[in-house]
Amino acid sequence: MSTADQPTEPKQKSALTRVLIVICGLTAMVFGGLQMYRGVTEIAGAGDEPQYQQAIKESNDAIVGANQLSQDTQPVFLELLNDVDKLGLDDVRRQKQAAADQLIEQFGKAAAQFRLAAQKLDEAAGHHVKPEFKPYFVDKSQGYRHFADACDANQQIVRLVVDKSITKLDALLPKIQALAARRDAAEKAGVDAAAQADAVAKKLNVPTQ
Repeated sequence: MSTADQPTEPKQKSALTRVLIVICGLTAMVFGGLQMYRGVTEIAGAGDEPQYQQAIKESNDAIVGANQLSQDTQPVFLELLNDVDKLGLDDVRRQKQAAADQLIEQFGKAAAQFRLAAQKLDEAAGHHVKPEFKPYFVDKSQGYRHFADACDANQQIVRLVVDKSITKLDALLPKIQALAARRDAAEKAGVDAAAQADAVAKKLNVPTQ
């Protein structure tokens, strides 16, 4: 058999490529969690002041905005990380700066919306909410803040990708890994807080959305 006829060995992915693939996979999972995050269920008897109802509405509106921003960033963020491997840092920085700038802005807005949702929920809880309902509001608010932290970490990952002072991928990757781990921990804490809130609601016979 001639050399030309011999089957070619599949190209082996580098360790750096494999790590980027893992980070992309975890990123997709994080976005899945964000998309599932729900606003506060209407709780009969939890509070009846107009200020309470308004704060609940503003909190839920902020969650809708945060989730939409998170969904909008997903494909662009994953593409950016994939392009780091496919194109290399120099080409990504030349060709993807505008996309990176938009991601940085959107992640910042999403984090701000999550924190606004938490702030408004805290305000609602301060309007004569019955004591037995307090843990529900506390858990929901904490969850929102954890998801804001996850958005912050993703924003910092994008900043690192376009940081021209980092010239080598093997210098960039550990920094991205550290931020991805921090983001995943924040996202898990957010999911856990949501589950705790749902458990409280179940005990109080409150339907969850």
